[in-house]
Amino acid sequence: MKSIAIINGRIWDGERFSAGNVLVENGTIAAVGTEGYHAEYVYDAAGAVVSPGLVDIHVHFRGISIPMYGFSADCGSFPFGVTAAADCGANFGDEALVKSFGVKCVVFANVGIASDGTPDLARAEALLEKFGSAAAGFKVVYDCEKTGGTEPLRKIVARARELGYKVTVHTNGSAVPMADIIGALGPGDIATHVYHGGRNTAEADGFACLLEAKRRGVVVDAGMAGTVHTDLGVFRRAVEAGAAPDTISTDLTRLSAFNRGGRYGLTACMTVARAVGMAEAEIFRAVTSSAAKALGKEGEWGRLEPGRAADLAVIGETGRGVDFTDASGNRIRTASSYESLLTLSSGDIVYSK
Repeated sequence: MKSIAIINGRIWDGERFSAGNVLVENGTIAAVGTEGYHAEYVYDAAGAVVSPGLVDIHVHFRGISIPMYGFSADCGSFPFGVTAAADCGANFGDEALVKSFGVKCVVFANVGIASDGTPDLARAEALLEKFGSAAAGFKVVYDCEKTGGTEPLRKIVARARELGYKVTVHTNGSAVPMADIIGALGPGDIATHVYHGGRNTAEADGFACLLEAKRRGVVVDAGMAGTVHTDLGVFRRAVEAGAAPDTISTDLTRLSAFNRGGRYGLTACMTVARAVGMAEAEIFRAVTSSAAKALGKEGEWGRLEPGRAADLAVIGETGRGVDFTDASGNRIRTASSYESLLTLSSGDIVYSK
C-alpha cells in the first residue's frame, strides 16, 4: 500500500507522548498531527501507543551468532514491534546477510581473551570488515578469572576508539567488580546484564557504579535474557535508587524465544520494567530514542517524525501477562502486558495481530 493512516493513537515520538494521527506515504512518515488523513488503509489505534519501531540492542540472530543461540531475525523481531536490532555475538556472516533481513541490523563481533590476558582483536576486526556499514563494534564476555583485572578490557576499548567502534560488555559472572568494568569503559560503550545477581553485582556499592556510568555516558543496558542474567530484586532496587537502565534489551536467543514467559520478546521485557517501577516514558525511551543513540543510529532509528522511514509499532495491552521467577526466587507475575498490534518496516505492514 502506498499510503497508511494510523489514527486515534497516543503518539510516542521518541521523547514525549501526545494524541494524534500518523500518515505514511511511499515508505516514509509523511505527517504527524491532529488532523484527519486520507489513505488507502486506515488503522484505528485507539487505546494504544503509536511508537517509532522498537530497537533491541542485544539479540542473537541465525547466521551471525553461533548456532546454539541464533534465532530467526524477522520472526524474533517484527511480532514484538522491533524494527531494528544489534546482534551481540557475531562469529559468522557478512553485510549481504544483514541486508537480507527485513529487520534493520548492526553487529558486535565477539572478542575472545586468551589465558594470558591477550584479546584476539585481529579475528574480530577481520569479521567486522565483512559487515561493512553494519559493523558496530566489539562484544566482550567479561569473565577474567585467569587475568584477574581490567587490562584486557582496556586494550579492547582503546582499539575500539582507534577504529571508531563501540564496546558492549557482558558483565554477569565476572570476577571483576562492576565498578571496575564501568571504569574501563568510555562514553558510548555499553554495559549489559547490569542487574544480575550473585557475585560482583551493581548493588555492591549501592548502585553508585551505575550512577557513575550514566554520568560519564556509558550506556546502562538491562540485557534481561528473561531472568538468566537478571535478578528481579536487584532490578527493582536499582530503579528505586535512581539507576534505571538507559536501554532495555532481550538478549534473545533460539533457546529463549518461546521459553521465557511463554512468548519472549522486547514487549515482555518492557512489561517487567513497568512492574519494577519504571515510568512509561522511561520504558519507551529505553527502547526507541535511547536505544538508537546507543547504537549510533539516532539519525535513522528511534524517532517518529516526518521525513523518516516509516518504521513504526502500535503497542497495546494484552490480558495475557508475564510470569518470571529468577534464581533467587523473586517472582513477577502481571495481569496484562505490552504487545505489538501492528508493525511497519519502511512503510510495509510486516506484522498485524
